[in-house]
Amino acid sequence: MARKKLFDSLVTGDAHPAAGPPPGNRSRDDVPASRPLRSMGHSLQELQKSSVQDIPIDQIRPSAIMDRIDVNEGIEDLVESFRTSGQEVPIKVRVTSDDKPYEVVVGRRRLAAAKALGWSTIRGFVTQLSDDELLLALGSENSARLDTSFIGRAQLAHLSFEEGYTQELVAKSLGVSQTLVNFMLNIYRSIGPEAIAAIGDAPGIGRGKWQNLQRALKESEIPSSDVPAMIESNMDRFGGDAEAAWSRQNASGDHDERGMPESTRRFEVLLRALQDKPARKAAEKPPSPAPRKLGSGSAATVRKQRELVIKLGKSATPELLDYLEERLEQLVAEYDANNDRP
Repeated sequence: MARKKLFDSLVTGDAHPAAGPPPGNRSRDDVPASRPLRSMGHSLQELQKSSVQDIPIDQIRPSAIMDRIDVNEGIEDLVESFRTSGQEVPIKVRVTSDDKPYEVVVGRRRLAAAKALGWSTIRGFVTQLSDDELLLALGSENSARLDTSFIGRAQLAHLSFEEGYTQELVAKSLGVSQTLVNFMLNIYRSIGPEAIAAIGDAPGIGRGKWQNLQRALKESEIPSSDVPAMIESNMDRFGGDAEAAWSRQNASGDHDERGMPESTRRFEVLLRALQDKPARKAAEKPPSPAPRKLGSGSAATVRKQRELVIKLGKSATPELLDYLEERLEQLVAEYDANNDRP
């Protein structure tokens, strides 16, 4: 019984478990607990709060601040590991007041792998974190990863600002200067989220090459919406050279066995295409619309965005254009009437 009361007192931080008033007529509350006992009590409380639990996956919401562009890239190996060996490392979530009671803090790829396997629960630590503590935890986890990417860290900085965090705290979470945070934000916002999403995390691509891409996109004046098509249309032309260069550079590194990441390949293909004048001109010049034959081929139309061109065939006479011109007024009037136009 005495041992149980002693243990209870350690958890609560009380170093004097019901032993009667101490000498000198002082109450028990007046006697401070020793530092070792207070530390032990604090540790036991923290252990109790952060024990691993089976957390329902459908009760976990994603974080608004994401440091990966594509959480599913290269996830096949992790899914297979989960299938054969189970989950070895718990995720970390924090308690929220939203419709879903948990928010993922660390382990988005592990959560995605569990979802891919159809698991209903995942093992994780449940913690109480403030918003500032959440950002610091995200930055710390990002810095500790082996496959961290420059653009992923830039996205973390951008989304942190969108959520209202200060530049000082963002720099602290990433472990960099505020000047470097500004540099990262400039590159991310200049290239744009749409183009970056088409590329992906691009592991191994540092800020120098991202700056080269920023400059090349600006000079080409190609809109972000055209980036996916430009990557796809130039993959056969530049993909092989990009992979050969990557293999030479990483011949003795850990990435060599796994092959070139697909997002890194997309980055290299896009940069090469932008720096290659023929490829850039092909991207800048839209394809000519194909003529559409009418009737027996006596006329054809070419449809553009705000233009309809009518071309006569060799067998047609100019009177056909007169006839079509006379009918145009009637066709436009019918269109206006059908669309309730005055």
